[in-house]
Amino acid sequence: MGMKMEYPTNQHKEYIEYMTEECTKYGLSLLLEGSLARNLGSKYSDIDLAMSGDITTELIDKIISGYDLLIMSNYTEKPKGIFILNYKNGINVDLDIRETFLSNEIESNILLCNNGIVIDDILKRKEINSEMLPSRQQWYKVLRLIHRCCIKYLCNKEEYAIGLCAEVKQALYELYNINLIDGNILSQMREALKLITDKENVDNEIIELFDDLLIKCKRRDH
Repeated sequence: MGMKMEYPTNQHKEYIEYMTEECTKYGLSLLLEGSLARNLGSKYSDIDLAMSGDITTELIDKIISGYDLLIMSNYTEKPKGIFILNYKNGINVDLDIRETFLSNEIESNILLCNNGIVIDDILKRKEINSEMLPSRQQWYKVLRLIHRCCIKYLCNKEEYAIGLCAEVKQALYELYNINLIDGNILSQMREALKLITDKENVDNEIIELFDDLLIKCKRRDH
C-alpha cells in the first residue's frame, strides 16, 4: 500500500520502527496488517505483524525481548501459533511467523521490510518454540482472553468484547465449575480476574498490568 503511515500513539510508532530496524538488521521481512495498516487504529489497538525469513528461536527471542519488559506472552489457539505479546508500556502485539504470504495480503497491507518474501496460494506458518512463550496452564490462557476482551472493550468493539466475555465465562466454568454473575462486560472481567488471582499464583507484574487496564476500561465509561 502506498498510503502514509499514521500512528495512534508514540508507543505504536516506536514499536513498529523498532521491529522494522530489527528485521532490516537480520535480513527478515515484515508486514503490518490489521487496523493500523488501514490507518484505522486507535489508542489501544493491537499491532498485527507478520514476519518471515531465516528465523531461529534464539533470534526471535532476542527481538521480542529487546523492546520493553514482556509481561504476558502466549500463542493463539485459532489460528494456532501466532505469538501474543503484552508489554509493560501497554503495547499489545500479534506476531505471525510465516513461511509464505498470500498475494492479497501484500496488496492490502503495508510491507515494512522486504528481504525476500515467498508468495503462495496457501498460507504457511513457521513453527517456532520460543523460550519467551513456554507452555501455559489453562488459567493463564483465560487471563489472555480477559486481556483481549478488555482491549476490544477499550477500542469500542462491543461485539468482539461480548464474544470474548462469553469465552471467558465458559472457560472459567470448565476450569473451576463456577459461573460468573451476569452483569456488564467490565464487572464480569473484574470478577473473572479476581477468581483467578484468588486461586492461582499470578505474578505481581501481571496483576499490575490488569489493574491499569481495568482503570482505563472504567474511564471509558465516564
